[in-house]
Amino acid sequence: MKGKTFSVLGKWILAVLIIAMIVVAFFGYQIYRLASPQKTVEPVSPEKFLLSFYEIDFPSADGLALTGWFIPGVKKGPALILCHKLGGSKASLINLAVPLQMEGYNIFLFDFRNSGESRGKLSSFGILEARDVIGAVDFVMNRNDIDQSKIGLYGVEMGAYAAALGAVERKNIKAIALDSAYPDIRFFFTRQLFDDSPSGRKYLSFIPLFVYSAYFRVDPREQSVTEAVKKLADRNLLFIVGMGDREMMESTRQLYKSVSESKDSDKNLLELPRSLSSELYGEDKKSYDEKILSFFKTYLPVEKKHPVFESIKRPTRK
Repeated sequence: MKGKTFSVLGKWILAVLIIAMIVVAFFGYQIYRLASPQKTVEPVSPEKFLLSFYEIDFPSADGLALTGWFIPGVKKGPALILCHKLGGSKASLINLAVPLQMEGYNIFLFDFRNSGESRGKLSSFGILEARDVIGAVDFVMNRNDIDQSKIGLYGVEMGAYAAALGAVERKNIKAIALDSAYPDIRFFFTRQLFDDSPSGRKYLSFIPLFVYSAYFRVDPREQSVTEAVKKLADRNLLFIVGMGDREMMESTRQLYKSVSESKDSDKNLLELPRSLSSELYGEDKKSYDEKILSFFKTYLPVEKKHPVFESIKRPTRK
């Protein structure tokens, strides 16, 4: 009788283990699918907008080979680094770069790891991408044709996540605009994997976090925007969110409130009908660009207007 009891228990344990393996494998596949979006190399460049630019090869903070475009503005003027979302590329932010560059800002657009023309096998939804942001900041800081005391960051979704984490490591970043920054990786997974399943959000969200941690060898709880923005109270911050996403709106409001008031810096919250996390057209796009430009003009002013555009330079690698 005792042996039979152990036999039944062993079968139950085996069944539970098999189910657990299936569940872990399922979420592992889902994370892999999210982390490996199809690379898009869009057939558009700054040259299409009559902008001089340089093609740049540079390393991330952990040595991964990345690519970018440096678009000159006013010599010795401020520089802005623009960070795209998951599945995007540097080309996806050219439409935002144009009005910023026309005001005289030096612009650096780059492809995150596993995006555009950059190397890398998988995206990590913002945590490892912070090392790409740090690499971009270090590249810009090593240029002698920009004002190294006036560096700004802009990011959308994953780009905002990475920008917030990267800015913590680089004190020379003075102004940061974050569009639809999710507070942590759990928030990202619950929306992507359990959007229509409240019970899944409540009881199963720890599983993809476990799989994520095991694969990327990082603890997502220690690399969250929620904690990062608290360390950025000495910078000028702009939180942006589209009002059509109630969950993201509430999350963004909480991020805004979590930043301590500072006498030497400002925090701003901008709630718009739509943000760049979705497609923007016409007046919505114009209004969005104007507000981003207004933020950077306030906290990283250009000393003089942009001169007449230089003649177009053929793209070169540096």
